[in-house]
Amino acid sequence: MKLGIKIGILLLSLLIISAFFLHRGEKRTAPEFQGIEAWLNTSPLTLESLRGKVVLVDFWTYSCINCLRTLPYLKSWDEKYRDKGLVIIGVHTPEFQFEHDQSNVRRAVSKYGLKYPIALDNGYQTWVAFQNHFWPHKYLIDQDGVIRYEQIGEGGYQETEAMIQRLLIERGEKAEEKATTIQESEIEPRRIGTTEIYFGLEKSEYQGNEERTVLDRVVQYKAPTVVKENHYYLIGPWAVGQESARFIGTAEGGVLLRYTARDVNIVAGSIEGRPVLVEIELDGRPLNSQAAGKDVTFNSLGHATVQIQEHRLYNLIRSQSGYGTHTLSIKIQPSPLSKETGGLEVFTFTFG
Repeated sequence: MKLGIKIGILLLSLLIISAFFLHRGEKRTAPEFQGIEAWLNTSPLTLESLRGKVVLVDFWTYSCINCLRTLPYLKSWDEKYRDKGLVIIGVHTPEFQFEHDQSNVRRAVSKYGLKYPIALDNGYQTWVAFQNHFWPHKYLIDQDGVIRYEQIGEGGYQETEAMIQRLLIERGEKAEEKATTIQESEIEPRRIGTTEIYFGLEKSEYQGNEERTVLDRVVQYKAPTVVKENHYYLIGPWAVGQESARFIGTAEGGVLLRYTARDVNIVAGSIEGRPVLVEIELDGRPLNSQAAGKDVTFNSLGHATVQIQEHRLYNLIRSQSGYGTHTLSIKIQPSPLSKETGGLEVFTFTFG
């Protein structure tokens, strides 16, 4: 076994052991918020000023599907326990460049109905202070400013709420409430066979095209003869940057993807700010209403389309038949406002 592999296994083991003890009461004082560019829904806050309260710090970003699926629980806990001494603070630390834009974050906060304080951590200073590495990552802080519990990723909702109640009871509150259940957000992670897929050159290991991709150069990609599972294929003229792929010009094009999941989402937007229309097919046939995602509409011909404009997450597929392996085709159509097709920018596929 190579030395590098041994070191990697050792580091992974140490991480697992550390997480085990952290989740079971290993205590450390929460660091102060640092480098916050702006606060939404509140005047500036400090953890020092919140001593005596129970604080839930949630690291999130608005295009992350895993983060978005936790929001209904956070909203419920905010409503149930705010008057009992719980303060939820969403620390928005961006993954992509467009998420640094305050107006984009404000739009998302309004869209998802978030009423608790949101801190814009565009410089990653609070992220680094907490030694965080994940979206989402929740830290529960007691009335003395000590981190008492952590939850990495989705799930653990009953355990997190039970700890919220425990910490509120410690400060003298009556917090025995029925646990929150949100059926819509439930997924079956073990049945998702395709990991998150990035389009940027930095993380393009799942791009299946035979053509060589050159950073920020327009490449004419051909449709594949064979579509490998868990790979995507660009078709037509695309320029691939560090974190996204941009469709260039007026020729036809699109994206092919072979995946295993129930839901398919894409993080995308329009480079020029005008709408870009894409048509969705599944397994070589027009997408039907039984598999259409929330952002799909049907035109006069009955074809499934999605209008992409603002940079955000778009839900393309939500199959009522459940989990399975399928081939998704995204065909870029001329804009409703012009005959041009260019301007689409794509960042990731995510799955549910």
